[in-house]
Amino acid sequence: MSDLLDGIYDVLSDFAVWLIDVVLNAAMTLLEAIPAPDFFANVATYAGQIPSDVLFWVDPLEIPTGLSIIMSAYILRFIIKRIPFIGG
Repeated sequence: MSDLLDGIYDVLSDFAVWLIDVVLNAAMTLLEAIPAPDFFANVATYAGQIPSDVLFWVDPLEIPTGLSIIMSAYILRFIIKRIPFIGG
């Protein structure tokens, strides 16, 4: 009897992994189909125009770390809002 239950558990867990893989691959296909905006082609040019006085304060103020934390928080908030009964 336990062999049967172990087999059913293995099949269900394999199905869950397969289903997640299919959903994530479909999402990646949809995201890759979205074209990038035109202004992304000129980002390097814009970054080169930042004055040295501003760049001097970027490292001590940990601007890149702060921006990544803020973006992660917004993405997490967006995801939590989509969960029923939790996101309100």
